[in-house]
Amino acid sequence: MTSISGSLETRIMDFNGEDLFFEKHEIVLEPNSSEIKQRLHLEHLPKDRSNLVVVSRFNEKEALYYFESPKNLKLQKGEITKTITKTNKGFLLKLQSNTLQKSVFLTTETKGFFSDNYFDIVPNKMYEVEFITEQTELNSVHIKTLNNFIRF
Repeated sequence: MTSISGSLETRIMDFNGEDLFFEKHEIVLEPNSSEIKQRLHLEHLPKDRSNLVVVSRFNEKEALYYFESPKNLKLQKGEITKTITKTNKGFLLKLQSNTLQKSVFLTTETKGFFSDNYFDIVPNKMYEVEFITEQTELNSVHIKTLNNFIRF
C-alpha cells in the first residue's frame, strides 16, 4: 500500500449555494492509518443550521454532510434543468439546479440503467449521469426529489 496525496476542500454553504466557509489543504493519507486532517469550528455559523450543507471534496471524490436529519431540513422547491444527449453507451443526462436538491431519484420507462441514482445536487453544480441502454430513444425521464414532498 502507498500513501495518497491530494487536495482536501471543505465548504459550508446554504441551500442557495452561498458560501459561509471555505478551506483548501494539501494532505497526505498514509496507508493503514486513521488521522484527523481537519477540524471545523462552527461558532461563526448561524444557530439554525437546517439550511446548511458541508461539502467535502478530496481529489475527485465528494461527500455531503448535513447538520439535521432529512425531515428537519429547510428544503426549497426549485427547478432542475436537464439536457440529454445521445452517446455510444446510451444517453448522457446533465442536471443542474440553483437550490440544493435532496435525494434525486431518476426513472424512465426505457429499458436500461442509470450510472448514478439517489444523490443530492449541490446548487449551481452540473451533475452528469449516464443512462446505459441499447435503445435508440429515451422516453421521458422523471425526476423526483425530497424537495417535491415538502409542504409549504
